Amino acid sequence: MRYSSKKRYGFALFFLTFIACCIGGIELFQHNQHLLLHERLQVKAREKLSVIRSNLEAEMMADIYATSTLATLVTLSSSPDASELEDASNRILLKSNHIEIIGIAQNDIIQHVYPTEGNERIIGLDYRKVPEQWTQIQKARDIEEIFISGPVNLVQGGRGLIVRVPVFVDPPKNNEYWGSISTVINMESLLRTSGVLDYSMLSDLVIRGYNSMGSQGDIFFGDKSNSKEVIAAETVRFPYGSWALEVYESRDLYHKLPWYELNVARLIGYPVLFFLGFFLITIYRLYLIAESRAFHDELTKLPNRRYFMKSYRQQFEIAKRYDKHYDFALINIDLDRFKHINDTYGHDAGDKVLVACADRIKNSLRRSDIVARMGGDEFLVMMHNPKSEDNIQNLLQKLRYILSSTPVIYEDELIYIRVSMGYAIFQPSLMSAEQMMKIADERMYKQKHFGL
Repeated sequence: MRYSSKKRYGFALFFLTFIACCIGGIELFQHNQHLLLHERLQVKAREKLSVIRSNLEAEMMADIYATSTLATLVTLSSSPDASELEDASNRILLKSNHIEIIGIAQNDIIQHVYPTEGNERIIGLDYRKVPEQWTQIQKARDIEEIFISGPVNLVQGGRGLIVRVPVFVDPPKNNEYWGSISTVINMESLLRTSGVLDYSMLSDLVIRGYNSMGSQGDIFFGDKSNSKEVIAAETVRFPYGSWALEVYESRDLYHKLPWYELNVARLIGYPVLFFLGFFLITIYRLYLIAESRAFHDELTKLPNRRYFMKSYRQQFEIAKRYDKHYDFALINIDLDRFKHINDTYGHDAGDKVLVACADRIKNSLRRSDIVARMGGDEFLVMMHNPKSEDNIQNLLQKLRYILSSTPVIYEDELIYIRVSMGYAIFQPSLMSAEQMMKIADERMYKQKHFGL
């Protein structure tokens, strides 16, 4: 019985370890799956950001090219008349998706503005008297290249970029500075057309590079306080300077994925673990049933001879190894005239007597003691740590009284039971387990035949 308990504890430990390892494995796969999803999202972010970068560059270069055609016109004709400038400017405004205002400033004083209606008040503006704009005009003149400043807040509302084009009438030497041409690009229109606004609704997109300063510039679009990991980055290049596009990691990216895609490992792993656990428990239960039938008596449910002898020999070896006096005792119980009971009342009555005797013996013993049906009408008891022979004698008297004082009732008959008992106490001098059992048998037969 203790042997079976150890097996149960062993299986429980194995089962719990197995479940823990499986759960750990599933969660590890789940973690790896999230890493793969993370990498996949990074790849998608890079691909999408690359498309947006390409769109931004294409839209900006189209507007920059359109603005530079005016500069070419001025270069080819040092003093173009107003009608030529107006026709060229109107064509640019008509074809461009984002240019809203064109200002032409000879000697850095605005002389023409298109469309003129609503913008008359800026005609005659001297850039030298507007420090912020004068700095940008000087920058474009010094680098002899198109310079994109802003974005800035527009008077008419919204935000815009200003393309500053320095004009020289002696290219490529660029010693004779004519003035500048400035165009205002609608920022919202540019971001919408290039896909920035739509993509920013799905991810944490940031654009930095105020006044074309690239990654060193300030953030002018997106969350300025974002401190998460950058998962994708692109650079929008201009004739001079650049913008830096950055996509930051966001939990929203995962939440927008289907729930089953986020939990593939768990959706597969845990059902499989459930069926494996159920399978193991079922197999173990079948094993316990088979073991119980192999080691227990079918009628009395007591351990059988095979189980008892295994436990008995183990106990004998342990006691022998440590020379323990009174370590355990062996009691042999035999029912007297059991054949007569079978012949008189029938085998069903005999079975009932055996079951009743088994229950009475078992209930008289301690939890540490073992009782087994050895076959027929013979029972063996292994009494642990009796301490003295007097304790054994007391147990024998108790067993005799329990078994014989109350008859077994079978139908209308009272069947009285008489028993013969013998015992043997372990002594280090005993040579084998069989010798000790033989002593108990001899005492039992002596009592049976001589009543002693």
